Amino acid sequence: MVILKVLLIGATKFIGGGEKVLEIISRSLENHEIDLITDKFHYNLEKYNIKFTTLYSTSLTLEEKGVLGYLRRLMVRREINEISKGKKYDIIINNNPRVFLYKGDVNYLHGFSFLDNYIDEYGNLKSKKVPFLMKTLKIYGMYNNANFLTHGNYTLNLAFKLFPEIGVKPRRIDKILLPLEKMDKVDLKNKENLILTFGRISEDKQLTTVIDIAKVMRNHTFIISGSVRRKEEKDFFNYLKSIAPDNVKIIPNPTEEEKENLYKKAWVYLHTKRKEHFGLTVVEAISYGSVPVVPKAGGPWIDIVEEGKYGFGYNSIEEGVEAVKQALGLPREDREFILESRNRFSFDKFKSNFLNYIEEIGRY
Repeated sequence: MVILKVLLIGATKFIGGGEKVLEIISRSLENHEIDLITDKFHYNLEKYNIKFTTLYSTSLTLEEKGVLGYLRRLMVRREINEISKGKKYDIIINNNPRVFLYKGDVNYLHGFSFLDNYIDEYGNLKSKKVPFLMKTLKIYGMYNNANFLTHGNYTLNLAFKLFPEIGVKPRRIDKILLPLEKMDKVDLKNKENLILTFGRISEDKQLTTVIDIAKVMRNHTFIISGSVRRKEEKDFFNYLKSIAPDNVKIIPNPTEEEKENLYKKAWVYLHTKRKEHFGLTVVEAISYGSVPVVPKAGGPWIDIVEEGKYGFGYNSIEEGVEAVKQALGLPREDREFILESRNRFSFDKFKSNFLNYIEEIGRY
């Protein structure tokens, strides 16, 4: 095997989908030499359990927003140039192209993050003023003729639709489904009459949807669980507790064992965020034999549930209630069909596809 020299660029401060992708990419390349360039405060780096050849910290702090934040990112671009100067890499992967303004050989799209604050869940622009300004000033001009990779059709279609709005002409845009690192044996007999929602407990996850559905389905138990770290998350956690009916239990910061047990018990997995780029928690739920119920928008509906093939969708609270009821009453053979669909997300499949992709990109 040829050992590749890889430069990986990406933020590691927070725990979220983007950081999970960085971990997945790192694990796919763990037999190669990886230099990592990351943000100033990389609190969660120890969780990757990967030996990076060299670690470089830039001066970037992710809290910096607006014009000053953009100017800071331009300065960090110079830092990356200095760090990489004189070094020969076989492949450079930028896992956060909106944050680190540097054209890698591969640039990973977590949704269309360049315009995330200015589009709805279907990729429709709320206003054309900001994209027009980006296009006129060539803010992201460094990504002309760049290679972009993403995790599914939802973001792929957004990218084809929206790159012209900001004046970027990519060389190519590809997709590879994100994987799970392990898939345990599942016994569907161990399931309980439980509806689970999992993920970071914050307002943007639209978790009040769980509360509204639970108020209608008083005879069923709902659980909301996930990380609560920052002050705004703690405030929202307390707010959720104050409005939750008796049949909703909220569990903050579960251990890995607690998280696994929740997935093993849950009969139904209820996802609530409409503008979700992918939704690895939905994949995890399927891998444990839970039936997913997701909004009819975003990556979970398009790329995971495949518009009703592997679960149910909803657009309103009333539809959500009916979808959960349908999921609870699903025959065993249909449940087994959904469980078996988890093979789409095997880690070995992702690793093989990713390494083949890198080899193909390297031929240009």
